[in-house]
Amino acid sequence: MPPDIAGALAAIEQRLRDNVTDVPLAFENTDPSDPTAFPPVDGSGAPAMWIYCETVDVGAAIDGFGKPGSQTVLETGLAKFYVMVAKGSGLDEARTKAAAIGEIYRQQVFYNSDPTAYVRTTTPRVGRDPMVSEDGATVAGACCTVPYEFYHQA
Repeated sequence: MPPDIAGALAAIEQRLRDNVTDVPLAFENTDPSDPTAFPPVDGSGAPAMWIYCETVDVGAAIDGFGKPGSQTVLETGLAKFYVMVAKGSGLDEARTKAAAIGEIYRQQVFYNSDPTAYVRTTTPRVGRDPMVSEDGATVAGACCTVPYEFYHQA
């Protein structure tokens, strides 16, 4: 099967799974509001750190000329990694973890089993993001945003 955007997004998620094993992870196809799974709790019953990953598409364009099927297509987007902690504590730890996630993706090329297709990530940004728990009081966090480009032939 030729490389496609679904595979590229799966590769972004897999890179997180492969490199972050000490914190529970949630993805777009996981329900982080599921009370049986998220937020995880520590030994005292307080919310423990966890990470939510989502991807946001930004655009797509033909980046090179040629016949259909051999044109270079560029799809761009953002991979966002929300490091969630108990509200009112742990923000410094969340920022540190978000920065570490950024280093996993900084200036990388992967999902390149086909010489005409690959994902390239650029410079991560770490900052506050408005994502909080539904009740607005339980968890908050830091966010690492990584721009990505997916090049392939189409």
